[in-house]
Amino acid sequence: MGSLTALLYLSQNALDANQAALDITSNNVANANTPGYTNEVATWRELDTVSLTGNSASGMGATVSASSQRDPVLNQRVQQQTQALAAGTAEASALADLQSIFGLTSNGSSSASTTLGTDMNAFFNSFSSLQATPSNMSVRQGVISAAATLATDFNSAASAISQQTASLNQQATGIVSNVNSLLTSIAQLNAQIQSASPHSDAGTLEDQRQQDLTQLSQLIGFDQIKTENNGLTLTTATCQMPLRRSTRSRKRLLPQSTRRMKPAWTPVAIPAARSSPSQERRSFSRLPIPAPSLPRE
Repeated sequence: MGSLTALLYLSQNALDANQAALDITSNNVANANTPGYTNEVATWRELDTVSLTGNSASGMGATVSASSQRDPVLNQRVQQQTQALAAGTAEASALADLQSIFGLTSNGSSSASTTLGTDMNAFFNSFSSLQATPSNMSVRQGVISAAATLATDFNSAASAISQQTASLNQQATGIVSNVNSLLTSIAQLNAQIQSASPHSDAGTLEDQRQQDLTQLSQLIGFDQIKTENNGLTLTTATCQMPLRRSTRSRKRLLPQSTRRMKPAWTPVAIPAARSSPSQERRSFSRLPIPAPSLPRE
């Protein structure tokens, strides 16, 4: 009777293990187009045998667990290339906007054909005309008009550059907010993965963390160091640690405008204006005169 019960138990374990393997396969098929999903494989593990009466022994079957197929080296290389692409795209966009301010295009247009270049040439040509006929009033007026036009062009370009700078600073503030949000999510997932990894495969949590890391790589440059229990430590390009093993030590990133920076100029003491002799005498007469000290005998 005992051997029959053991056989039934063994058959049940085999059916459960095969059902678990089928569930893993169906889960892979269902999430084939899910962004950030990592393929899982069924890992079979033989259970211990149980000794029966005499010298006979009975096996307990096998168990199946899901193991995520990840390559940390390839993931890190993809993130590094994503960082380089995002940085190059942002820089190219900012430089293209700067070129448009001066009327330059990417097809190799000459600076002399732009509005600023044309007005600058007209300004120097007016001086050449003035050198030929310095007493001509109309030529003098032409120099003044050319200078005013050129000054207007410079002021317009400076105003456009200031607006572009303000827009970039506003974008940087939004990026910092997104980075802090992603770091919070990664830190929470990191803690959950470390607590679950010794006992089970945290494949779903690792997929979510990898998705956040991919989004973070589009905003800032960082490197990742794997710790125990599938944890991660993130370091920025300046070797600061925005994310450690727990959420308490997470370092928040602040926009450049909120940081205390040392001024690039040095304060210079400006001497006060000299007063008139009468004022000097009046101010001097108001000073207290100490009493003379007498020598002791």
